[in-house]
Amino acid sequence: MNKISFETETCSRCGGSGHYSYCQMHGTTCFGCKGKGIQQSKRGAKARVAWDAKRVELCSVPVETVQVGDRVLLDHRFRTIERVETTGGSRFLKDGVWVDYISLHYTVKRPSGPEPTSYGLTPGMRVVAADTPEQWAALVAFADTLTGALIDGQPSTATAKADAASAKRAATKAAKQAAQVVSAPVAVPPAAVAPAAPSTTRVCGHCGSDYPVGQSCGCFDNGGQ
Repeated sequence: MNKISFETETCSRCGGSGHYSYCQMHGTTCFGCKGKGIQQSKRGAKARVAWDAKRVELCSVPVETVQVGDRVLLDHRFRTIERVETTGGSRFLKDGVWVDYISLHYTVKRPSGPEPTSYGLTPGMRVVAADTPEQWAALVAFADTLTGALIDGQPSTATAKADAASAKRAATKAAKQAAQVVSAPVAVPPAAVAPAAPSTTRVCGHCGSDYPVGQSCGCFDNGGQ
């Protein structure tokens, strides 16, 4: 029989140590992971809710139909019913009429030894009965469609597809960023401009002609200056 589980991750509260702040009743046990160091991921928790709802849809039965020897899900575990009590137990008031709870009796194994226990349910409620092979096959097939579900410890088909798509998106993003770095314009500093050489000529203020610095123009009106 295939085993169904759900994706987990390191506890975000304690960082995986299983310990957090101290309290007198629970010591340093982390409440985020109950001391396990791991917790269901967001998509694992979402898949678990969907799978549990499907199990109730496929496997639940009216509490009135439960008989001695049946195995039903009570207090998060399947219990073998040893006695069904429909009268003489606890009662509740409904529409002005006292109605008996249906009490399912079973035995819980404690460190101190077996402990008789009972669970009271309102008539009309439904309980999850042990799965038939056909029901379990349907639940396994449903789990394979859930992102965050694991079948025999391996990612479901939906989980594998989601992970592949996520990896592809990450690779595409990295490639785009690399391309942007390569194509970015490189700033080129401006070429150095050499200072202008000092002028070696002067302009005659009288005739307008150029003549070498330190010499005279030679025109009559300039007076040789």
